[in-house]
Amino acid sequence: MDEMLEPQDVCQLLGPEDLLVLRRGFRRAVLSRAAHAVCVGPYAAAAPAVEGWLGLFYEQGALLEPAQRELVLNALLAAEGHRREVAIHVYWGLMEGLGPEQLAATFLLIGMYAGIDAYRSAIRVMQSVCRTLRELAATGGVAVETENVIRELGRQDLLPT
Repeated sequence: MDEMLEPQDVCQLLGPEDLLVLRRGFRRAVLSRAAHAVCVGPYAAAAPAVEGWLGLFYEQGALLEPAQRELVLNALLAAEGHRREVAIHVYWGLMEGLGPEQLAATFLLIGMYAGIDAYRSAIRVMQSVCRTLRELAATGGVAVETENVIRELGRQDLLPT
């Protein structure tokens, strides 16, 4: 077994200045449209109901604040081993105000309940995302626009290690 990544090791990869630069380029609507397509697509026959449910979480006056929603989604996706989705939602959560420490702690808690492999997988995805985001923040400008960040995250090799 390779060396275990500790939450604090990953949290140090992305600083407050990096997050400020990234958040300036963040456009919630871009990811909300993508979430809508992903969630409604498989349930076309029930689209009106699914769209109503999505509104409970993605529209003004949602039941959960965006950061709360992202914490829940990161936990769920990490426990289920959905690495690509974890990558997107780590980014989305950071943009909605979650700190790296909150996400890393969530993944550690997931590991206690879903198994150490779930933790290892999620923390490695987070490590990869934070490194990519740090590079994009250093570049600045159009590199930190949501569409470009998502494109760059999609290029990552997120196969289990």
